[in-house]
Amino acid sequence: MYLLADNEVFTLSFPEYNLLDSRTFDNAKLNTTSNLLVYPNPTKDEVLIKMDKLHIKNVKIFNQNGMLQKDIHIEEYEVNLSFGDLPEGIYYLHILDELEVWHIEKVVIIR
Repeated sequence: MYLLADNEVFTLSFPEYNLLDSRTFDNAKLNTTSNLLVYPNPTKDEVLIKMDKLHIKNVKIFNQNGMLQKDIHIEEYEVNLSFGDLPEGIYYLHILDELEVWHIEKVVIIR
């Protein structure tokens, strides 16, 4: 907040760049600690995502620029994801469980 010479108040704000797609989290909770396993990481191609006692409902893969690369709908305790069609780099997995809680994991792809 800033005060101008004639005592007018204005607020200056700048939009923040965020890798989290806000549409992803409408009506959902974000979990930062979970019993979620993502391995191997780093990987050359495939990654196993495994969750104890909860089904994985959805996996969204975002690149490091925040662009959605894949959107996968499933109903399993574990899933093998192939990154063979994506270039080397850093990716963010947004994983939705059956309780509508989102988990975020970073994966590094090396060739």
